[in-house]
Amino acid sequence: MRVLSRSFRATALAALLTVIPVTAHAQTSMTVACDAGVGCSTLQFNLFSTTALSLDNLRLNLSGGVWRFIPAGGPGSYIASDSYGAFGGFTDINAGGTSAFMDFTGGVAFPFELLAGATGFFQLEGLPANTDDLVVEYVGGIVGGGEINGRFVFGGGGNPNVIPEPATVVLLASGMLALGIVARRRRLS
Repeated sequence: MRVLSRSFRATALAALLTVIPVTAHAQTSMTVACDAGVGCSTLQFNLFSTTALSLDNLRLNLSGGVWRFIPAGGPGSYIASDSYGAFGGFTDINAGGTSAFMDFTGGVAFPFELLAGATGFFQLEGLPANTDDLVVEYVGGIVGGGEINGRFVFGGGGNPNVIPEPATVVLLASGMLALGIVARRRRLS
C-alpha cells in the first residue's frame, strides 16, 4: 500500500507539472513563402501568435541562401495584414539588403495587432532567388514592453525548423524529470 501511495503522489506531481500554466511572452512562430505569382521576387512572412499580440516594430534578418531585400541601403516598402485588415508602410533596409526594419507605430501610426490564434503577414520585395537554406531571424517590440523573437531555417520544402519557446522546453523537462523520479522510486521499492 505504501508503494502505491508513493507512486500515486509522484504521478499526481507529474500531472500537476503538465497542467500548471507557465507565464511567458506571446508564443509566436513565423514561416516564409515565395510569392510565385510574381516570379518569386516577393517574400511573404506569416506570423502566428497563440495569444493577443500588438507590435510596435519588427526586424527581419536574413542569412544563408542568396535572398536580399531591395532596395539595399535605402527605404523599401511592405504590404501587411493583421487581424484588422491590410495596410502598407515603409522599411529601413541595411546596405547589404540582409535586414529590414518596420516601425509600425512611428510609420503608420498604429501597431501590428493579432488576436489570439490569428495569423498575419508581411510581404517584402527581394532579389529573385530560391529559398533553399534561407535563415530568418525576427525580433519584434511589443507595445507596453517586451519582445518576441525567433529563428528558423527554410529549406525549400516549406517546412521551417521553429525553435520552441523556453517555457515549452521547461515544461517538457519538468515532465521528464517527474517520470524519471517515478521510475527510480519503482526500481528502489
